[in-house]
Amino acid sequence: VAKAPVLSPLGTVVYTDPVRLAPLLEELEGAARARVESTLASQREWHSAGDALSTVEALLALLEAPGAKDEPALASLRLGGSLEPLVWDLRALRHVLSEATARFHLEAL
Repeated sequence: VAKAPVLSPLGTVVYTDPVRLAPLLEELEGAARARVESTLASQREWHSAGDALSTVEALLALLEAPGAKDEPALASLRLGGSLEPLVWDLRALRHVLSEATARFHLEAL
């Protein structure tokens, strides 16, 4: 039996610009502030496309599988009752990642 590949969550390639987040960070206190500061301190800005491409392809395989649209476990991913918006976004991301020759990151605003 072949082992399934270990995939990284797409969140590992998200980058949040600390300068943009500074006003919000000033409003946080205690544990919430500590979590955000920890995330900012541990994030990498740039990643290779391969860091995310296998995860995107695995997500698409799951979401495009027969019966996925009715799978209860995917209910939280349905926008307006459909997985299609997410599938289209992932297809676009797959295209960009498969064409990428430089570093990239997903940016959280």
